[in-house]
This record gives sequence, C-alpha cells and structure tokens, in this order.
Amino acid sequence: MDQEQTDRVVRERIAIGGRVRTLRTWRNVRAEALAEQTGLSRKTIYRIELGQFSTRVDHIIAIALALKVPITWLFTDDRPSEREGDPAAGELPA
Repeated sequence: MDQEQTDRVVRERIAIGGRVRTLRTWRNVRAEALAEQTGLSRKTIYRIELGQFSTRVDHIIAIALALKVPITWLFTDDRPSEREGDPAAGELPA
C-alpha cells in the first residue's frame, strides 16, 4: 500500500470512529455499557472511536447492532432516512 492509500485508510478509520462516538453519545450510552453489549473492552471502544485501532468487521457489526443502526451508516455519511428526532434515522447533531 502506498502512502496515499495509507493516509486514506487512516482518514476513513477516524471517520468511522467518529460516527461510532457521535451515535453512542447521542444515544446516551456510556463506552462501558457499549463495551458490555458488544463483548469488547472499554479500551477497544475508545480506540475505535479515536481511530487508533484497526478493528475487525465483526467489531463494527457488533457496535452497529448494539446501537441499533444499519451497519452501512458507520461506513458512509449517507443517512438511512430523514425522520426527525430519530438518531438511527440519521438526524444526528452536526
């Protein structure tokens, strides 16, 4: 992988982690509770949110299921729908 690809991977990893943190915060779920729901450690949750950890797809799936969002939401800025007030539908704070 060349440097440009590596940089893109890091940017995407940070973006995914940011989406996890935004949704977790919006849902008022503590990192400890998310860790318990997913079977991951609290440290792993924090590292994913900060983009410091090359996580497994299995972890992302578990996080999406625990937060009740489509898995695709964590990989894209596209929101599932426009229903106001429903964070799972895409109405998250900017």
